[in-house]
Amino acid sequence: MCNIFKKKNNFPKFNPKRAFSFGINIYKNGGNLNGCVNDSMNIANYITDFYGFQKDNVRLLLNERATKKQILDRLYWLTDDLKENDAILFHNSSHGAQIAERTGDGELDGLSEIVCCHDFNWEPNTYITDKEFVEIFKRVPKNVYFLWIADCCHSRNLNKNVEILTRNYPLTPPQDVLWRINSALSKKSVTKELLFDNKELNMAFLAGCQENGTSADAFINGEPQGALTSYFIKYNKKKPNNTLQQNCSVLAKELKKDRYSQVPHADGIQSTLPVLGGL
Repeated sequence: MCNIFKKKNNFPKFNPKRAFSFGINIYKNGGNLNGCVNDSMNIANYITDFYGFQKDNVRLLLNERATKKQILDRLYWLTDDLKENDAILFHNSSHGAQIAERTGDGELDGLSEIVCCHDFNWEPNTYITDKEFVEIFKRVPKNVYFLWIADCCHSRNLNKNVEILTRNYPLTPPQDVLWRINSALSKKSVTKELLFDNKELNMAFLAGCQENGTSADAFINGEPQGALTSYFIKYNKKKPNNTLQQNCSVLAKELKKDRYSQVPHADGIQSTLPVLGGL
């Protein structure tokens, strides 16, 4: 479908610029998933067919190619040289987890949300923290529409379980990492909501679940896929001029009706605008 963005209800017109998605089914150190690669492919096909994103401006990283370096490189490409009224999209379908971090003084600084890369092993070069995402996304100008869809566990603050399979990373952390996490929990350290507390971020954010919730890696329409991504595409097609907040409410009702435990969440200063500018 060609780009047919129209200005409605005094909302600005946005033009599809770039998109990036990564999906990881195969993890080097175990904890494989089923539907993440399909999620990335489905999102890519959806935004090119429905919103008019050009295929050469949509980039994917799948399975073993989704390392930290590769993902960060694509995110810098996604947020580089943006012009007024551009629209960009970032989608990830993968494991998520939480880790306790220390300040420069060695004090525990609460729990941070992390997205697990293909070679995840609890070392910093195998995951991306919410702080790292924030530093990149500060680059997005205020006159650009930016949508991030996080189909992974602990995504309310930045987790994937399913009635079938979990996308919250299933392997027990090493003893030293586990000690640090438990120490943070014993101090009642809270998960820092950097994405939403940071008013500099110009974005709309759709999370697969609430804090400490789970996101489904399910079997839908004959193929494995994430419930959030699948339902987002299905219901956004029906109501393309709804805001992200409105469509998130629809997703929550439909997921509950179909007996999924996850409760999606929409946030960000652009979540009251039509998704990707509407049609």
